[in-house]
Amino acid sequence: VRNIGVGSSPTSLCWDSRGNRVYVANSQSYNVSVIDCAGDSVAATIVIGPGHVPGRVYYNADLDRVYLANGGADNVKVIDCATNTVRKTLNVGHAPVAFAWYPGQLRTFVANNGSSSISVLKDSVTGVEEMTKSEGEMTKAATVVRGVLLLPEARGEKREARSELLDVQGRRVLALRAGVNDVSRLASGVYFVREAQAQAQAQAIRKVIVQR
Repeated sequence: VRNIGVGSSPTSLCWDSRGNRVYVANSQSYNVSVIDCAGDSVAATIVIGPGHVPGRVYYNADLDRVYLANGGADNVKVIDCATNTVRKTLNVGHAPVAFAWYPGQLRTFVANNGSSSISVLKDSVTGVEEMTKSEGEMTKAATVVRGVLLLPEARGEKREARSELLDVQGRRVLALRAGVNDVSRLASGVYFVREAQAQAQAQAIRKVIVQR
């Protein structure tokens, strides 16, 4: 239908379903072309910079972000589709080549071909962060993101043990199970998760915040 001129050596592309745009990674011109699908024209060019080799691009519709793998610099650029700017640069393994997103735990997985490893990026309400060792330990606690409460399974938990969500008055508002719990209908505010801990013969209580 039409030929659209972009940067040098385009290597991959992805479609932004919200804005109806296509993001094209240009490996030899160190930039990303943004194509307006309505007009079949380049609407913007995002400069990545020398020393980077733009490779695979991936669009996350939930966050309205484009992830760009930089093989030359061993990092991932996170592009904000609303502004077409690089929001954050995350260091990963050597030669990242592919992405996968797991919505159940809000995680983006990056395959690093050169280091035979997988990097895990943590998707949050405010943006995207690298998952460090300490952060990985924090995910063992109950967390609330976008109307979903994620409750890890307690080690040694007995089948009859139950966890529950309490309001600030100590009243039970929801019975919880390990994994995904829908809290989108609850009013914003401070709540407490009472987790069953069979090993310690006690119950751990953690504070969580539900917000819109």
